Amino acid sequence: MILIRHGQTEFNRIFSVTRQDPGGRDPHLTDRSRPQARAVAQVLPSFNLSRLITSPYARALETAGIIAEHLDLPIAGEPLITERLSFICAIGAPLAGLHTCGRIGRSIIFRIRGRPKRRKASG
Repeated sequence: MILIRHGQTEFNRIFSVTRQDPGGRDPHLTDRSRPQARAVAQVLPSFNLSRLITSPYARALETAGIIAEHLDLPIAGEPLITERLSFICAIGAPLAGLHTCGRIGRSIIFRIRGRPKRRKASG
């Protein structure tokens, strides 16, 4: 098994400069990353691959498509290959909105604000 990460996405391109979430849940590859995928395809023939398995994300499908075309291989989409935690909801979000990001958002709030103060029992 050989694992290959997708190249730069539109999200990566924008966020790396602005540090702001540009929105969009399934970003595509940039023009910069497509030649990178072709370069990976150039070194793969010696591995005698029989198929490519990819996640359903556009960036992964695009990368696999470039490689598959070069190697003349079938692509199998696998919906179980996904990100297990959704980090994207916290990127660029205001602190007040992080509670909507579930456990990850609460963890970020905890690291920024510190442990909540306990209230003294009245009585």
